[in-house]
Amino acid sequence: MVNSGINHLTFWLWYIKEYNLTDRLKAIQYCLGIQQLEESSYDFPEGLTINIKTQEMRGIAQELNLSLDKKPNNPTIIEATNQRITEIEEIVQSNTDNISELTAVWIELYGQEIYKFTPKTKKYSPWRDPKNAIKLGFAKLGFVSKFITPERKSYKHKAITSLMDLLRQLGVRIAPSNLKLSNLDSDTPINEVALWLVNKTGETTINNQSLILPVIVKMSSNSQQIEAIFPGSQWMSYREALTKIDEAEGWKNDSTGKCRVRNFIKDTLKTKELRNKPTILYCKAENIRQAWSWLQDTQISNQGLSFGERNEPFFEEFKDLRVIRLRNSETPEWFAVDAEKISGFVTGLFKKEKSDRVFYSLGSKSAQMSGQNSDSKIKNPEKSWGHPLLVEITIAYHQPEDNLTELAAIAHESRKEILQYADCLEVPRVLHYAKQINEYVLMLNEAQDEDEDEGKQ
Repeated sequence: MVNSGINHLTFWLWYIKEYNLTDRLKAIQYCLGIQQLEESSYDFPEGLTINIKTQEMRGIAQELNLSLDKKPNNPTIIEATNQRITEIEEIVQSNTDNISELTAVWIELYGQEIYKFTPKTKKYSPWRDPKNAIKLGFAKLGFVSKFITPERKSYKHKAITSLMDLLRQLGVRIAPSNLKLSNLDSDTPINEVALWLVNKTGETTINNQSLILPVIVKMSSNSQQIEAIFPGSQWMSYREALTKIDEAEGWKNDSTGKCRVRNFIKDTLKTKELRNKPTILYCKAENIRQAWSWLQDTQISNQGLSFGERNEPFFEEFKDLRVIRLRNSETPEWFAVDAEKISGFVTGLFKKEKSDRVFYSLGSKSAQMSGQNSDSKIKNPEKSWGHPLLVEITIAYHQPEDNLTELAAIAHESRKEILQYADCLEVPRVLHYAKQINEYVLMLNEAQDEDEDEGKQ
């Protein structure tokens, strides 16, 4: 964690059930390699100091003061949200002992089962859920946060996975990637960056407005630190970006907004941190191509990148830049080696026939998919199942001396070795980090619980 730029950190455990604190403290002990937890402050030989604070949730866990019968208008929701934010600020200001500059808030909060039914429709009233108001309140104070429900079933395991994701929000990595390209000197740093377009509807924003907001996350092969940038900001640490991105001005999802997205991409690629430096940019086709039409099959060109309208392409060259486009929701639902070889869940990198720059990356079978490790499409052609980890890799832009298979292999390997998950990720790790920023943008009325997302990539 010291190598990730963290020297002094506070874990602030907010609880509903005091008896769950033991399992949460054991999770900290397990994840950080602490031999014994006896005090509230721990010093590590590497120069890291950890503080532990606990706080009862009390009124902070209560539903927002809003109507049960029907969804209130937007000003009423904003007023109730701001009221909860103020309550959080008051508690924090009166309880500043052992709060360090970097504070990660670990919050125990009930899930949707505690929402009351509306008298007429017998449906839940999600607008009363305090989760997003709480997250927004702590973000305004500069604190990242993670939720965990207080139910006892599998609580020990849930505590470990929840804490791991909190470490992800702090920008903690296992180690530098030590990424290398065969056509570069072995000691040349290589940037891995990811572009993600946050796309919010009116139902998921605090001001009931739809918006699009691009964000780019950067990792370097010789450093454990993670940085991010979004419109109106400069490069900053990943954890700082999480708490500040909600202040960014989003754009309408129209032609003007999409033009601004493309200009942001172009301007960011020309910042001193990336310009003329070996860089691999990852993009997910389904996420960004409607705003950046250059990523569409008919538009991609190795002449350069185009940031104009689809019918007005102007290709601009970028020295030392590589762009890798990924797809998974539009790829084949199964994959097997042909001929007579029987194959179950194969894993590895496969080249698409009759294409020089399209590959398929198959991760290993998920640990949750028991009983499907030896069957085969060839053996049983009538039987089908989806391969959850099949990703198409397209080398969209590269330098003349690049080995395209090597670039595809880098993207394939980048789906592994992340602190939070034993299984393969859906996308390369830097793109995974970028995608997760979505939860901090104008949080309100998100229907899905975070606990339901744990373990999903």
